[in-house]
Amino acid sequence: MRRVLLWSMAGLALGAIAYSAARLLHVKAQESSIRAFTAFSIERKYDLNGAEQAYEYQTHARRSDGSMVRAYRRKAPTGEWMLVKVIGDVPARRTFAVEPATRSVATYSLGPQGASVPACAPDANAERATMLGYEVARVERALSSPPEQTLLLESWVAPALNCFPLKWTATMGLTLGQKFRNVNEVLLVIEGEPAPSLFEIPADYKERPPSEIEAEFSKKFPGQRLLGEGVGSKLDDIYRAQQSRR
Repeated sequence: MRRVLLWSMAGLALGAIAYSAARLLHVKAQESSIRAFTAFSIERKYDLNGAEQAYEYQTHARRSDGSMVRAYRRKAPTGEWMLVKVIGDVPARRTFAVEPATRSVATYSLGPQGASVPACAPDANAERATMLGYEVARVERALSSPPEQTLLLESWVAPALNCFPLKWTATMGLTLGQKFRNVNEVLLVIEGEPAPSLFEIPADYKERPPSEIEAEFSKKFPGQRLLGEGVGSKLDDIYRAQQSRR
């Protein structure tokens, strides 16, 4: 169960997370003063009963040019640990979703639609706290979801780090009042330019749309899936739309 969950989440990184990153990174590159850092966090996933179902360690890094990377340490079906990455490269105006098990990359455009996302400016009346020595402000918003579901995101953002969240909780509610939760909490922040290797993509990785990455994954690991059923085709639509902007 844990292995299926983690690798299905890796699949989301290939499309939905990459698309979201494309909308945000363009704006962050326009901010007058961008703080470079590397942060390490743990994300815990809870089931309908509130019991911890799985966890993973993540690395987040931002360069002073606004480029960002989010890396997920995950175990492949072979038992080998791998680093799944979503890289937003502002100078190249590209977002790269990097999937190491199949040695694949899916490339998206950093389109102008990101300009509609506001810069870091928490509400003056927002609840405040201190985390890891940084002042943080509580931000809550409802995200787009199917009619039978609700998706609420609570973030504690640090203005000193251009509103990077030091803790965030995503809660998905179902029609019967049941809820799933993912809680991501930063454990350490190191300021300064991150290691260049975090932004590197091996030269032999092949460009593939999400459905082809899924097919390659299933071929390499029979009986295992990277994406949920029907997800690949939906992510392909986003991928092709982004490719058309390149």
